[in-house]
Amino acid sequence: MKSLRRILCACTSAALLLGALPYLERTEHTVSAADSAYPVQEFRIAIGDTDANVSGSGASLVPSALTGDTAEKWSLNYVSSGVYEIVNSDSGSILTASGSGVSLSADVDGANQRWNIEGVQKDSEGYYLYYKITSNADKSKALTFTESNGFSVSSYSGAEYQKFKLNLDGLQGYAANCVVDGKEKAGTIGGLLGETVFVSSTEEMKKAMERTDPLTIVMTKTLDFHPYGQVVIKSNKTLTGYYGVTLKDCQLRTAPTDTSSSEGPYDDLVFRNLNFLAHESTNCMLFNIYSSRQIWIDHCTFESKLNRTVDEVGKFIWCNSPFDGTFKSRATDFITISYCKFYNRYWTTLFASVSYEVPSNEKIRCRISLLYCFYDQCVRRCPQLGSAYGHIVSGFWRGMGTNVTDGIDQIIGGGQTDVVSQNCRFEAIASGHEICAGGGDEPYRDDNSYTAKDANSTPTALNFKGKVTSTRHPETENYGYSLIAPTGNKNTKDFCLTYSGSAGSKGALKYITDSDMADWVAACYPDPFLRHVDFAANTGAVFDTVYLYTFQNVGSGLYLEAADAKNGANVQQGKSSDKAAYTWKLEDAENGYYYIYSTLGDGSYCIDLPYGNTDNGTSIGLWTNDQSDARKFKFINNGDGTYTIATKCTNGQSVFGVNGGSSESGADVIQWVPDGSDSQKWYVQMKLPLLTGEYVAVDRLDIEHADSYSINSGLQTGSLLFGDRDASYSEIPESLIGAEYIMTACDAKGLTSDVAEIEAVKDCTVYVVIDSRMPTAPEWLSTWTKADMTITSSTGVNFELYSIELKAGKSVLLGGNGYTQSVVNYTVIVAAPTVQAVRGDVNGDGDLNVSDVVLLQKWLLAVPDTHLVNWKAANLCEDDKLDVFDLCLMKRELLK
Repeated sequence: MKSLRRILCACTSAALLLGALPYLERTEHTVSAADSAYPVQEFRIAIGDTDANVSGSGASLVPSALTGDTAEKWSLNYVSSGVYEIVNSDSGSILTASGSGVSLSADVDGANQRWNIEGVQKDSEGYYLYYKITSNADKSKALTFTESNGFSVSSYSGAEYQKFKLNLDGLQGYAANCVVDGKEKAGTIGGLLGETVFVSSTEEMKKAMERTDPLTIVMTKTLDFHPYGQVVIKSNKTLTGYYGVTLKDCQLRTAPTDTSSSEGPYDDLVFRNLNFLAHESTNCMLFNIYSSRQIWIDHCTFESKLNRTVDEVGKFIWCNSPFDGTFKSRATDFITISYCKFYNRYWTTLFASVSYEVPSNEKIRCRISLLYCFYDQCVRRCPQLGSAYGHIVSGFWRGMGTNVTDGIDQIIGGGQTDVVSQNCRFEAIASGHEICAGGGDEPYRDDNSYTAKDANSTPTALNFKGKVTSTRHPETENYGYSLIAPTGNKNTKDFCLTYSGSAGSKGALKYITDSDMADWVAACYPDPFLRHVDFAANTGAVFDTVYLYTFQNVGSGLYLEAADAKNGANVQQGKSSDKAAYTWKLEDAENGYYYIYSTLGDGSYCIDLPYGNTDNGTSIGLWTNDQSDARKFKFINNGDGTYTIATKCTNGQSVFGVNGGSSESGADVIQWVPDGSDSQKWYVQMKLPLLTGEYVAVDRLDIEHADSYSINSGLQTGSLLFGDRDASYSEIPESLIGAEYIMTACDAKGLTSDVAEIEAVKDCTVYVVIDSRMPTAPEWLSTWTKADMTITSSTGVNFELYSIELKAGKSVLLGGNGYTQSVVNYTVIVAAPTVQAVRGDVNGDGDLNVSDVVLLQKWLLAVPDTHLVNWKAANLCEDDKLDVFDLCLMKRELLK
């Protein structure tokens, strides 16, 4: 059968065959070229909660806001349950996975051209709102969109841009993806995800409609239902016809004929491009919607050849709950009737949500949208709404003038209705009978509708005002739609005359959302619940080039690092003892791209993609900057705290990743197309340039308060404790006068995370000066030694000191103060290393000699600028004070 399809493709217009012929090989009836002559259901693939859709562009996929172009429309070729080919309507190409990439290519029936579509998230009504689309060649890989980095297939994680909506092309109103009661509802899809069957007899059609699986049912010829009475159509069906086919005297029903049955009612139904004809069966309803929801009736023509009299009480569409049986308490809801024509009947369409026994909470339902419909020479109930919310947009009503003597009431409202009509057009309708609603307390509002006495009369504004004006605004509360002007060159009447009703060919079946219909649109309201993202304008993450940065691989926990500081040096993952190897400086390269310089060596080497190679697996290295695209890179925010690093040479289509997903230090970093793996994701950590003093260098981890940190020399009374306060030192131990000190941020006192890392430039002692009012010292000080000295500030705060000895090249983390109530933050002092005291060695030279005696004498005599390096060494009396008795003992010790 595949070969037959190839032959047919050569004989039949490709535009008609797209998406249709692949179904033919799975049907039992005789295949003919005419089987392509039905409107294949197209749909849009919406990206997450945004207003963007997946669109084709040559062989590539791109995000696109709704334009109505065929490039953003798709159809499905059913392969097996849950497995499909996804066909682009513009090119006819098939969505194809290639490694971690995705593209459009010719149909070769490859496993990588077949996709699983599976619902992953339901709305509050229980309908699937989001779907994942996974490759049938590797079911763990899902279609994925990354901002500014395009489409790929990657491991499914439930990320925002791995979830898609399936929105049927042209569907608007309450049956579409919209908001009801403040909650987003999925759109009707009918039998989109089922196989397609072609039926050429009434019996075949009845059997197909009674199947319980999703199905698209295509009528290949006109069928007469007159002998059958009511026939049931079950959930998840699309019923469509070849151009021109008719259902004669059908009585379709969306609930079991046995009202006591526990099965049904049946939801999620689509009816397209059908002619419904009342031919012989009088007093029958051609279409019975009983308690069902998610119903779309589109581009259908309803016609009666019966006598148009009040005695013939049948209708084209009857929508209500059964008056008895299991489902009498379930209201119908979420119905859209669009681009339909109703011709030559007395009673036409009635929409009421409830029988008399429906609970009050169900009476708020029955939301109906009638868009771009044409009521031609129909008498009453065009439509009638009872206990329903109606929205009627740009419809056209043409009456019979004075030929019918019975009441000619078109739009009728009553009961608990709330109706809004907009930009409608009436012609040859008796004045005052265009809208017969709003006479009681039921709200009604008509906006900008017009009426004319006959086809040759100039239309005038319809002067209708209900007793209570509806305050509903679907354009801000529910869904987006377009209005056509009621008068002028492109008006509601002309549109409905041209495009309402079933189509005789594919080109005649049009939607106002199609790009070539833009001239008809007088006002366009976008869906109010969608998030707008200008994907095309997104130029990647923006970073402050004042900072230094480290890039930690999510998969391995190791850092992007340079192996050396020279041209051709490799870029790999690791964590060298030399921080400069994995610390980088960014320089703006414009349009969202950066040059990435290593801080190793003299800092003149930046990351380079050798020769601008765009191949997968290209190893990344260092080179001096020639400002070519090979040195430009963009950071794409993944929305989960991580980034991918995209290369300019591939226009952002390839990214940095660790070769083979290795977790080993020294593993090569290469260029590869995005696959969504952790080996291609990086944590970006900002680092400020080091503060460097005589004894230590400070890496400020507290970015928020970084401006308050500084290293200063020559500590003395009057020196500031903090960079954000005026408090100063008032009493300092003699041994710390003249020391190096680090001003911190008092505002950071509540932090619990590490605030700084101190690395010793040469051997030293680091003191943390902590508020004595702290209930307990922070846990990170448990490895420090509490010093036997105190400090006092100008504000009267007493501080205790904790110390630690650091050898050159060693470092220590300063944790958070972790306390805010009635305390201030700690500060830091750095001094020469504490040496083991030699008895009497007050000058700290490691020996007791005459110079120590002389220094102590000068100190006791208060000679100016005299300082004892280690006063405790002279406290020979061990009474914690220095006096002449200590001097005497020192001389005696020296004489020994």
